[in-house]
Amino acid sequence: MRIASLISAGTEMLFALGLGDQVVAVSHECDWPLECQRLPKATQSNIDSTATSCAIDQQVQSLFQEGKPLYEIYTALLAELQPDLIVTQAQCDVCAVSYTDVLEIVQNYPRLQKTRVFSLNPQSLSDVLNDISKLGNATGAVAQAQQLVAGLQRRIEQVRSQTAAIPKAKRPRAALIEWTNPLMLAGNWVPELVELAGGH
Repeated sequence: MRIASLISAGTEMLFALGLGDQVVAVSHECDWPLECQRLPKATQSNIDSTATSCAIDQQVQSLFQEGKPLYEIYTALLAELQPDLIVTQAQCDVCAVSYTDVLEIVQNYPRLQKTRVFSLNPQSLSDVLNDISKLGNATGAVAQAQQLVAGLQRRIEQVRSQTAAIPKAKRPRAALIEWTNPLMLAGNWVPELVELAGGH
C-alpha cells in the first residue's frame, strides 16, 4: 500500500504500526519519527508561524475572510505518487489541512479517484486509541494496531494507578491554555491527560 499522511499524528501512528516503508509523502509539519523527514512534503502553510500569537490569529482571520486556504496541498505531487490511502483529519481547519480540501482533490484529480481518504477526528483519549485501531483496519495492520493499543492502554493504567490515591486537595491546579492571544483553553483529551497525571 502507498500512503500519504497529511497530519503529524497520522504519520506517527503509521510508523508505530510498522508501516513507515509504505508512507510515500507527509505534511510540512511531520517531523517524528526522524525517518519521516526524508519523505516528500505534500503540504505547506500559508501562515507565518514565527509571528506572535495575535499576529497569527490575524493572518488566519484575514485568509478566512478572503476565502483563501490556510494550507496548500501539493496536488501534482500527490497525483504523481498516486497513494492508495491519504491519512488526514476532520477536527480543525485551522490546525491542519482541511478535510474538505482533501476530498475535493481526490474527487477532481483522475489519478487520485481510486485513493481512499482516512480521517482522524478524536474528541477524547479513548477516541485516539480507537483511531489507531481504525487505521490498522484501513491499512491491513490489524494485529499491529491491537498490540500498539494494548501497550498504550497498559501505560495509561500504570499512570492512573500511581496517581489515583492523590487527594483532590493535593492535586496541582492546572489551567490548560492552547493559545495565548486571543486566549483559548485546551479541550478534547488534554484535560484527561492532566487528570491522569495527577492534576486538577
